[in-house]
Amino acid sequence: MPYLKTYRLFISHAWSVDAEYNRLLELLGSIQKFKIEIHSLPEYESSIDPESSIGIQKLEGLMEYQIRSVNCAFILPGLFVSDKFWAKNAILFCQIFGVAPLAMAFPNGEELPAELSIKTQAVIDWNVEAIEEGIKAFSTTRFGAT
Repeated sequence: MPYLKTYRLFISHAWSVDAEYNRLLELLGSIQKFKIEIHSLPEYESSIDPESSIGIQKLEGLMEYQIRSVNCAFILPGLFVSDKFWAKNAILFCQIFGVAPLAMAFPNGEELPAELSIKTQAVIDWNVEAIEEGIKAFSTTRFGAT
């Protein structure tokens, strides 16, 4: 069996999993041309209060850690609309660490908010081929795809 590159990816989240997140995971799982490692972990310790300023700081630190060593990141459009705070944090950490944020298109073809389009490298359609091409085209080589 030939050696397959491994790409480390982050999928935006607001500390929970929704239908968009699961749909993208499913599509990423069907990629056979290379390996995928998902570095987004939308869980946190129950001792963290996500409503307190200290809790928010801890969650920001966890998100920063999740993004720090990825090759690229996917920003989900539904999350950007429903919880801009965490979506914007993900984009900010991508900028800090030189990671390309890629916006997933709305599944129904609805136009993305301009703010999201401007802050991301590309808009990716919901199909395996487009996702594969986006990963290959925009992944940072800072850590290299192994």
